[in-house]
Amino acid sequence: MTGPDSEPSSGQEPPPPEEFSSGITLARDFFDEIIKPLLAEKTPGIPYAAALIGPGSDVLGFDTPISRDHDWGPRLQLFLPERELPERSGLLDRVLASELPSEFQGFPTSFTAADANGYRHPQPDAGPPIGHLVEIASVGRYSRKLLGFDPLAGMSARQWLLAPQERLLELTAGEVFADSVGELTNLRERLGYYPKQVWIYLMAAQWQRIARREEIVARTGVGGDDLGSRIVLAALVREIARLAFLLERQYAPWDQWLARGLAGLRHASRLTPLLSRALAAYDWTQRESRLVDAYAILAALHNSLGLTAPLETMSERGTRDFLTIHAERFAAALAEKIVDEELKPLLPTLTGGIDQLVSSDEVLLDPRLIDRLSGFFETVRTAKSPANSR
Repeated sequence: MTGPDSEPSSGQEPPPPEEFSSGITLARDFFDEIIKPLLAEKTPGIPYAAALIGPGSDVLGFDTPISRDHDWGPRLQLFLPERELPERSGLLDRVLASELPSEFQGFPTSFTAADANGYRHPQPDAGPPIGHLVEIASVGRYSRKLLGFDPLAGMSARQWLLAPQERLLELTAGEVFADSVGELTNLRERLGYYPKQVWIYLMAAQWQRIARREEIVARTGVGGDDLGSRIVLAALVREIARLAFLLERQYAPWDQWLARGLAGLRHASRLTPLLSRALAAYDWTQRESRLVDAYAILAALHNSLGLTAPLETMSERGTRDFLTIHAERFAAALAEKIVDEELKPLLPTLTGGIDQLVSSDEVLLDPRLIDRLSGFFETVRTAKSPANSR
């Protein structure tokens, strides 16, 4: 169809959109066609695991053509037993730097040195030595880099609370291409999901986060503060999304991928439209209505777990005439199920895990800074829950 504002037709069909091959597929092919044969020829007999895990949209399957600007391409990790690492890592690095082709499936295998942000960018037409993105480490060292400790040495409840779930996702997502050692497979099984008591504690804390805010969308709206209502709504939508992950026993990704991850949950087809409509609502009454519908879905999910006696799923009007599901009821019911000796002293304040306590990416990305916060849980043991000031 043409019109007064339409572009003239050239008579040619527009080019089809570029077919995007995901980074995980590229990494798998890179290992099968290049890395595996190269290791067999140059370093036969070395036990190793090969995988694409850790940070990166490609690990989660959320990469797009935009992802290709840095730290994306023919890349993976090679994990050696700790005892083999000092002697073998340098040898493997030299073999890869001298023997890798300059490109694979049209993508450079060489990358620049890290820039000020720590990013490495593709380096087309680079010759040997190749600045490759094949990271060589042991499972323990790689775990310590992301978490600050080695889970294979055992994990206390406190260590689980200090592990950002985004990092746990990075270690359990992606794909393992080979593992003749077994350590990497063992690590991923161990980190598969929170132990039951930690999971219950984190869900209780997440319900409590919602309880602290659930009336404020309406309260600010009634007062004529529409922007304030919208700001609180956006914060609540994030809390609801993260609770949905906990209820479905899935680790939540970083915020830039939270909605995409949420879309993959079993109950997303019911929950995500409500959250979208709440964010698009033009007044606080519509926001309130759509939020309570979302709470009903979460409450029904809670009841389906059978962890507590069934709780009412419908919201009601409180003393201020605002609709509320009284999320603190779910928090309290779950807290009653905490019997772990490490977790019981953290009640009744329900401060939660590190990514419920801290919103700074600078902290969550740095295990050294997280470790400095480990003493926080000692102070929680004697603290009293603050008065409700909503």
